[in-house]
Amino acid sequence: MSLFVKNPIIFQNIPCTLVTGFLGAGKTTVINQLLATKPDDERWALLINEFGRIGIDGALLASSQDNDLEQKNIAIREVSGGCICCTSQLPLQIAISRLLSEHHPQRLLIEPTGLAHPRELILQLSAPHWQTALKMNAVITVLSGEQWQQIKYRDHDGYQAHVRDADVLIINRYVQLNTSEKQTLVEWITTLNAQVKIIWSVSGLTASEATDSSDVHLSDKFVANKLVADAYSSTLNDQLNQPSSIIRINEKLVFLILKN
Repeated sequence: MSLFVKNPIIFQNIPCTLVTGFLGAGKTTVINQLLATKPDDERWALLINEFGRIGIDGALLASSQDNDLEQKNIAIREVSGGCICCTSQLPLQIAISRLLSEHHPQRLLIEPTGLAHPRELILQLSAPHWQTALKMNAVITVLSGEQWQQIKYRDHDGYQAHVRDADVLIINRYVQLNTSEKQTLVEWITTLNAQVKIIWSVSGLTASEATDSSDVHLSDKFVANKLVADAYSSTLNDQLNQPSSIIRINEKLVFLILKN
């Protein structure tokens, strides 16, 4: 029996994106859209933190994939039983370390529970021991237009916190908003976070649009919708490599705390 222990693998600058959003905002939909942009020859990993003993999001994401996740070079792991921003940092550290060592991903996505406090998680990921292993990119936050219409959400500090701590804001489920309401929503966002980049989500093409090409008008509509969907997908994918001003500010804050 060998007494030698293999040298631990040192990971450096693995691109990492935090995808946040209040409970029910539609983070799973956006994550699936992000996963759809993954190049075939890259290995990605997704860490999900579902609040409670049973991880609903993990099962939903797995079942929504067309093919086997391993064949797609996508590894999904879950931290269940509590919010990773409220519990000890140890479960998060263990989960990330295992994902990196077991799957050697070239990109990591982290989805905290919708009940999470994004600032706390950002501070954890801004700690010195992650600054060399992970390259933290723009924080992507998903906001539901349906939820925003309800005062109990938009006046809730926990709901607003997700907007304040975002680099990129994906507005989801907004078809019921008229032009005036959309403008009011943008103004509300700006009062909370004037620097955030706003992207209006685009859903996939419907079956009827994709199947009936005999009608010239439907065919033109299909082409136009596909162009819009492709542009949205490209814009969404671009955010994975954008730097994060939110993370940079918190890294400086962590440094000052440790220094004192």
